Amino acid sequence: MNAQYKKVLSSLLILFVLLAGIPLPDAMAVSNNPIVQLESTTTSVYGGNVSDSVYQELNFTALHATKDQASTMNTYFNKPAKWKIVNGKNKVSVTINDNKAVPSFKVEQNGALVETTVVSTDVAANTRVVEFEVSDMTAFLNAMVHVSSQLTNGSSYEMDHSIRLKFDNVMFKGYLQALITEAQAFHDAAVEGTNNGQYPIGAKSTLLVAINVAKATAGNATVTQPQVDGAQASLQAALTAFKAVVVVVTNPGTGTGGLADGQYAINYNIYKKGTNENSVMYDYVDKSSGKLTVVGGKQYVSFNLLQSAEITSFKTEQAGVLKEADIVSRDAVNNSRVIKFEVNDLTKRLNGWVKIYWQVTPTFLYDNDYDVELVFSSITSERDLNFTALHATKDEASSMDKYFNKPAKWKIMNGKNKVSVTIKESTVVPSFKVEQNGTLVETTVVSTDAAANTRVVEFEVSDMTALLNAAVHVSTKLPNGSPYEMDHSIRLRFDIVKTISLQALIAEAQAFHDAAVEGTNNGQYPTGAKSTLLVAINEAKATAGLTAATQQQLDGAQASLQAALTLFKAAAVDKAIDLNKPVKNGEYSFTFKAAVSEDGSGTPISNYVANGGTLKVVNGKKMAVIKLKSGVTVSKIQLIKADGTISELLPQYSLKQSGIVRVLANEESTRQVEFETEDLTATYALQLTGSEGEAHTFKLVFDKVIPVNVPDEPTTPTTPGTGNSGGGSGGGSAAVSSTLVDGKYSMNFTIFKSGTDEKSVIEEYVTRPGIVRIMGGKPYISFILKQSKEIAEFRVEQNGSLSEVSVLSKNDVTNTREIEYEVKDLSARSKAWVKLDETAPNNIQSYEVEVAYDKSSMKAIDQNATLTSIIEGNQPMVNPTAGQTILNDIQNHWSKAAIERALALGIVNGYEDGSFRPDGEINRAEFTVMISRALKLEGKATELAFADLSSIPEWVKPHLAQTVGAGIITSYEDQTFRADRKISRSEIAVMVGRALELPTDGKEMLSFADAEHIPSWARPHVAAAANKGIINGRDNNLFAPNASATRAEAVTLIAKLLDQVK
Repeated sequence: MNAQYKKVLSSLLILFVLLAGIPLPDAMAVSNNPIVQLESTTTSVYGGNVSDSVYQELNFTALHATKDQASTMNTYFNKPAKWKIVNGKNKVSVTINDNKAVPSFKVEQNGALVETTVVSTDVAANTRVVEFEVSDMTAFLNAMVHVSSQLTNGSSYEMDHSIRLKFDNVMFKGYLQALITEAQAFHDAAVEGTNNGQYPIGAKSTLLVAINVAKATAGNATVTQPQVDGAQASLQAALTAFKAVVVVVTNPGTGTGGLADGQYAINYNIYKKGTNENSVMYDYVDKSSGKLTVVGGKQYVSFNLLQSAEITSFKTEQAGVLKEADIVSRDAVNNSRVIKFEVNDLTKRLNGWVKIYWQVTPTFLYDNDYDVELVFSSITSERDLNFTALHATKDEASSMDKYFNKPAKWKIMNGKNKVSVTIKESTVVPSFKVEQNGTLVETTVVSTDAAANTRVVEFEVSDMTALLNAAVHVSTKLPNGSPYEMDHSIRLRFDIVKTISLQALIAEAQAFHDAAVEGTNNGQYPTGAKSTLLVAINEAKATAGLTAATQQQLDGAQASLQAALTLFKAAAVDKAIDLNKPVKNGEYSFTFKAAVSEDGSGTPISNYVANGGTLKVVNGKKMAVIKLKSGVTVSKIQLIKADGTISELLPQYSLKQSGIVRVLANEESTRQVEFETEDLTATYALQLTGSEGEAHTFKLVFDKVIPVNVPDEPTTPTTPGTGNSGGGSGGGSAAVSSTLVDGKYSMNFTIFKSGTDEKSVIEEYVTRPGIVRIMGGKPYISFILKQSKEIAEFRVEQNGSLSEVSVLSKNDVTNTREIEYEVKDLSARSKAWVKLDETAPNNIQSYEVEVAYDKSSMKAIDQNATLTSIIEGNQPMVNPTAGQTILNDIQNHWSKAAIERALALGIVNGYEDGSFRPDGEINRAEFTVMISRALKLEGKATELAFADLSSIPEWVKPHLAQTVGAGIITSYEDQTFRADRKISRSEIAVMVGRALELPTDGKEMLSFADAEHIPSWARPHVAAAANKGIINGRDNNLFAPNASATRAEAVTLIAKLLDQVK
């Protein structure tokens, strides 16, 4: 190609670039809306549902015939090409930018080179557009370019150039983009409300989430075609569901819209009283079960309650008074019931009250009541209904299925199901009958459209879940002109999806998850078990929330969640003793099983006593203690043995006498009854009298008995090279120390609140293990106190009085000191008293504690070992004021810098095994302490009034009082704090926003893909924190508002919070 020719070609290329900048008509535009939808057939080379004649830009390269490099022919093609799918075939159109020089362009078709089809020619621009079919967009396509030109000497140049076309990054997103545009248009035009043509409250946000997820997929450069098709299918399902919920009312604006007597579907919600936030009660109802019944002008709403046995009362306000809702029906198998109540004005909120009494686990009773408000919307007289016309005897679609438009319409009138169907070829199908009371009856014609050759028919269905026998009469002519008259027997199957069982299981699993505590104590669960269950719960919720979900999908989700819940329950730590074996001396806790009262009233024992109690065993004598509720007295207790014989444990008239049954305290708040339990496998009958004089007898059996404080048998740690210690006292009850060889041992220990098995706040101020030094047969224990300056005094009981411990060393740089004291008996707990001076002289706190020693952890160590050396081998020295901590699992973690900063500031600690567990979840108590320490809150403490105050750990309470006083933390709707509950990302954002007093004027926009799922109470705080760069989303721009925050996320937020308050 000579220089002159190249110059001309360059000029033409510049011209074409300029022309490319001119906007094309909408029918060919390929910018923000590059798709033209011409028709709606469903074809896809990838198996997805798509529409024909949608164009997409496609980059490509004309490669050399044998080398992996661009051919010189590549310059003759404008880029990009255009790609569309027509009738399942790939059609590619390319612009040749020098029409005269390239008179022929062939591509391989079925093994032969075939001339491409000319679509258009532009003589002035010297270009033409050609089109050809491509069987495999991912393979090279052999092609040939014929160049016809003149050389500089005037002689002609005619040459065929073999090339290979390579299409770049083949990923057809055209249909998905077209659907996104359509869905967005529907969303933007829709209005939420209860008027005709509007959509239920929340419907737009649900659709928008699906749109944003689809947009994220469409914008992902690394996405696969199956992912694109899956996103398209999901969005199509969401759009179909959205269209289906459009409100259809008659005479809107009059409450029920002037509906005639009958039954209608109705949407409803249950809010916390006085808010727009969903109440927890909304998780305990079948959201799709709402029905409005109009009778004589009166309106009654009914829906299905899940966990029926646990929801002991559901009341609504009637004439200013809360009244129990009527029970329409019960389903014992699914533990549900349908309730009904009158609603005078559906446009106003209705006050309600709900009581839940749920023994979630043997050790956890969920006993709460809620003030709620019920809101009603979208009274619909019809809903879409998918169905299939099945073969009369085979489980497959009949050939008659093609004569029906889908979906049908379903409405409930006067308690009866009415289904209307559109027959597509009315003249071909003159008769359509369905079975009514065992006989085929002609359907009722509702309307006829002669021009479209369709008619709408209606019929009644007694059971929407059963197959309905029907017959279609076809009347037409065969190709030879002879008539064809035939009755075809079919069966109609309606796609009625039942979510009640899945929703009930979700509610049960969520309750188990929320009540569970991870740990090694009895009734707790292994670390990670809750997060595993939560994943299964969220997956089930996602399936249950899909309007287009099939019954098979729902059943599959239920089976998966049931399996996850079963595994979760099985993983619970069970340290219960065998009730058939002798019980060691010590203290135990127990739970019991008790039937309702024997008089047939159905009264539960929980109305009179607390669930569970304590068992004390001294020299084999077992005494059970049960706490009585206010005003309750014990009239009689009987032991019912296996042979049926009965022993009176207490004369009916001598409750307060000394003996084997006695009242331990007369104060109403601590009133308890104690009685001897000779046989833990026997049944005990308790006659209890309530505060109003009513008496009931209950039969009680022990369920689980858990050791609380049971002294271990004496053990002797081994010393290398010494064998048996010898020289012991020989008595099995001798203190362990009397058998130990002089030397040093490492040992773990725990500091409890005095008289309890709850860890004290002082646990945070010590490092482990300690060193036990045996000298002359006497044990002395030493350990390191962290935050030494804050610990004003540490005293241990010696010979009946509290004595100050010895200080072995002190380090002002690390703010630590080593202390030591003598231990009389390593098998017993040492009573101690600690005074803290954390903030100022007027905020001195003192704690009564007990130090328990773990003899099983004792290991002989080198005589030159120090506390620092053994700690460095087992646990990092967490220094809250200076120095550097090396944790073994953060070196390559994204949050490493933030964690190390928080450690240095004393905001967080590592675990005893040298780990930080950055991806582990954090609970509300832990984060409360973190934010309190970080902000160094002072002088804002308020009196705590949480309903679950007694279950909040002592080490949390001082920090909680400060954060509550600062307005950072509030209670749940039931006035609880729920210390062990994993904190959600929404909650953590609100706390940080309140701490920084970020403005929440609602002007900040949320750009997260799941923004509509962020709770209303959290949205302003999340928006404000995100705008400040304090909080970020997770993968795919999802905020994941209900996901549990990780330790790493929490520490990172704390670090950003500190940056803001500098």
